[in-house]
Amino acid sequence: MALLTESDNMCQEHLKTIFGNEASFNILTGTVTNIASGAATITGGVAAKSALSSVAFLSNAERSLVNETVYKNLLVTAVTKKIGEARTNSKATISAKFSSDIDTYSVLSSVNDIIGYHETCAFMYGLQKALDEGAQPNPESKKIKLEQDKLQLEIALQTRTNRIGAAAAITDEGAKGIRARIEAIEETLLSMVKGQK
Repeated sequence: MALLTESDNMCQEHLKTIFGNEASFNILTGTVTNIASGAATITGGVAAKSALSSVAFLSNAERSLVNETVYKNLLVTAVTKKIGEARTNSKATISAKFSSDIDTYSVLSSVNDIIGYHETCAFMYGLQKALDEGAQPNPESKKIKLEQDKLQLEIALQTRTNRIGAAAAITDEGAKGIRARIEAIEETLLSMVKGQK
């Protein structure tokens, strides 16, 4: 669990650098724009001013194109989404194995699984997954996410029931809302299972 936690921390730092690369590109193109604009205002001659203004305009337009169309909206979002899905699936598999005894799930096997888990945080891994699967989450990822949401809601319901008492929880609006959300998730999971048959 300590290795999984450390991998999660390192992955968060890596994901920050993915968004940081976009920021670096913004700074670079913004700097070119500012220099060209500034030079255009102090340079003599109509031709030089016109050329520098054109460079500033082109640099600014290029930055907007890359940010809004290519990098941010398509690439970064899809890659980080696929990295998150892969890590959720892998972590659920590893966590399920932790309940096994050491003869069934050895330390070496767990370390190998955690190395595989850690490797799912690579930008190129996420990019490959996005290219292979598209931007939409795969059914297995949806199922795992719903099961995790259901578990959290069940814990919340139990906590609320313990706090206000079992009898009061039957009519409590908050508890009713949690139960309704659990039932909705169960229906969705059931329909997913039926759809796979």
